[in-house]
Amino acid sequence: RTNKLKIITVGPRESGKTIVTDFVCNSSKAHIGNSDKRYNPTVGCRILEYEANNGRTAVELWDCSGDQRYEHCWAAFVQGKHGVDAQYQRSGRLKQDVVDGVILMYNANEAAQENEVVLWYEHFVQRCGISDFKCMIFAVNFDANSSETLLPDKRLSGCAFNSISVKNDEGSLRAIRANFASFIDQIVKESD
Repeated sequence: RTNKLKIITVGPRESGKTIVTDFVCNSSKAHIGNSDKRYNPTVGCRILEYEANNGRTAVELWDCSGDQRYEHCWAAFVQGKHGVDAQYQRSGRLKQDVVDGVILMYNANEAAQENEVVLWYEHFVQRCGISDFKCMIFAVNFDANSSETLLPDKRLSGCAFNSISVKNDEGSLRAIRANFASFIDQIVKESD
């Protein structure tokens, strides 16, 4: 049997969402470790697909823009595979069929983004009624000399937390893929 998951990747602008999602999905656009690459903001949302668990899990990975001007699209980002509940418009809280998982990313080298990631958590996890175990946080280090980053706020302590570097070394790259694989495995196990 094949599991199908919809995972959204959200967070502030310039936090590394596109770099990491391209890498995880083996996209030809992946440019981890390429410091010459200029920032190219995501317009709205990009949807990438890949297989996990030796082909047993089909993952739809939504790379969502961190630009506030796309806030009107956020309800579509979080709706599950079968559509959004009509109650969302009236109550502001999804009642059923939300995404299978949320990945929050922020630039660990930008102090303002540590505070902003809490707002993204409140909107995309708490407000939508998604369990913390279905949320993973990546503190993305773009500076090769950065030390490991700590969880920015205790309210996020129920979520898996990873401090990653996008420098081009084998250990960092393996860690990114391993963290994603563990997250997908956890969601599949809890869904069964």
